Amino acid sequence: MKQYTDLIIMFVVLCILVSTPSPLVAFTNTFLGKTIFVLAIIVISTYSTLSGLFAVLVFIYLSESTIEGMSTIQSTADIDPEKVQADNLQSIISLRKKHCKVVKGEKLFVDSSGATMSLKDMRNKYPHVQFDSNCPNQCDTACDTPDSDLEVDQLTTEESIRPINSIAP
Repeated sequence: MKQYTDLIIMFVVLCILVSTPSPLVAFTNTFLGKTIFVLAIIVISTYSTLSGLFAVLVFIYLSESTIEGMSTIQSTADIDPEKVQADNLQSIISLRKKHCKVVKGEKLFVDSSGATMSLKDMRNKYPHVQFDSNCPNQCDTACDTPDSDLEVDQLTTEESIRPINSIAP
């Protein structure tokens, strides 16, 4: 009877962990969460060796389920808007120096192969830079004011850095 109870508990915990709840993952990665989990593993191991091993595997699973590079993103409350605008302007100026070329007598924004890029292409290729959608030519120095309503959020950035399955179904 004891083994059936263990298996039912393990199955329920496994079903919950399939969804990898982010509050539980965040709590597990704190000092208090790790301490509580280690104490729970010790208590569970005295009850059943199999349950203790399962608890260790759950702890490892929750500790390792992170996306690298996203831990240092600041909240929007910590960001100084003037500094962000200045950094964005510097990014636009450096992109102009590198990508604005004279094509058929007109200065246009081109990619590395020399093809003209649209505003949509520029936003896809450089998501960290805010371009002015009211300006038809981004190589024009009058376009130094980016859209204030365009903001790249953490989810968009996270989705853009996730790996893509290269195996076709």
